[in-house]
Amino acid sequence: MAPSTPVSAFSKFAKSVPKFIEEYNKELVVKIKDALDLNEIQVDKLIEAIKVEDVKTGRKGNRSTTTRAPTEYNLFVQTKIKELRGADPTIDRKELMVQAAAAWTLLKAAKKAAAEAAVPAEVAEVAEVAEVKPKKSKKAEKA
Repeated sequence: MAPSTPVSAFSKFAKSVPKFIEEYNKELVVKIKDALDLNEIQVDKLIEAIKVEDVKTGRKGNRSTTTRAPTEYNLFVQTKIKELRGADPTIDRKELMVQAAAAWTLLKAAKKAAAEAAVPAEVAEVAEVAEVKPKKSKKAEKA
């Protein structure tokens, strides 16, 4: 068993700073609220304005993070990797990603080609339905 690494005084201090700032900000908000007689909406705006950004993430403290929905690419790669791993479980992760990305590129190229091939037919149908006729000028109508 390896000996545990001692925690330096600086790392303890660095970890305690955000908590200290948060507590100080709470006290500061109470003092400002009392001094300026702020309503709840103004207090909420003040709290948001003085939150300190986390150095590691760049996010302001105490914000809940929302996760994005997976993209079409993410979903495709997940299913393709499962499919490839089922076919050959000995393939390493890097090779799985390479093969999944190549399959995605081929799929996107096929979809693009199909879309481009479909457009001219649709344009021709619209042109037939619309039957664009040139307008006659007023001079031509008088003559």
